[in-house]
Amino acid sequence: MQILRKSLLLLLFFNMLNLFLGIVLFIFSLKAFEINLFKEYFGNFALLETMILLIYGSMIDFTNTAKWSSTMKILKLSSKEWSLQESHNAERRALVYIITGILLFIQIIILASI
Repeated sequence: MQILRKSLLLLLFFNMLNLFLGIVLFIFSLKAFEINLFKEYFGNFALLETMILLIYGSMIDFTNTAKWSSTMKILKLSSKEWSLQESHNAERRALVYIITGILLFIQIIILASI
């Protein structure tokens, strides 16, 4: 439940950021207010943020796996031992970003169908 709450707060933050960026682009583009143009800006920003969130969440999860840890030890880039507890904590952190990315993507699909 805590993961979902964090995801929803992050989703709210990104929606407010998209709204702010859309308004700023309208002010500086000197075009008449059109709802389709606003939807396009909002959708593009949300799609970019979705991509970043999904990649970031995947990288958090991937870099805390046993294979990654053993590879880093072989290459002598890290001497940190892998632990199951750290892996579970990383999965929980990654899940927040992945759920937020999925919710943003669903929001883009709904916005495109309107």
